[in-house]
Amino acid sequence: MNNFKNIIIKLFLTIMLVQASLNANDKNLDLIMEQIKETDKHLFILLTKTGCSWCDKMKKSILKDDNTRLLLEKDFLFEFINISKTGTITFKDFEGTKHKFSKYLGHNFYPTSVFINKDYEIVFSQPGIVNNKRFLLILEFIKSKSYLKCSLQEYIDEQEF
Repeated sequence: MNNFKNIIIKLFLTIMLVQASLNANDKNLDLIMEQIKETDKHLFILLTKTGCSWCDKMKKSILKDDNTRLLLEKDFLFEFINISKTGTITFKDFEGTKHKFSKYLGHNFYPTSVFINKDYEIVFSQPGIVNNKRFLLILEFIKSKSYLKCSLQEYIDEQEF
């Protein structure tokens, strides 16, 4: 009887571990949005997919550059979402796969940078890879909320003069 009990306990623990690992890929962005509302920061989402060398390059360049990483950590909350991976996304009135979330946001090109304000509005999107200098300008553009009064190009032109 003790042997049977040990088998049942081990089976239960195995099921719990498998369930926990499956749920580890789930992301509840509503929890992040609560923090955004408290801090008045923006949510930065980098949409990527497996096998995309440009996605890998964009992610690595963002994480490798100290200025970019520091600005992101200080003034943004961010998530890297690989649409090829399993797991669900919860965001406002959406709950579904990562791939369907990308479509929900209106994007099917990878990588894509998406910036969302505290009201769940996409305030800026940048499809494709950009160099660190331009990405830093985008971060400053979003952080300063300049998107409320001008386009990114107008902001960049203003910064150059």
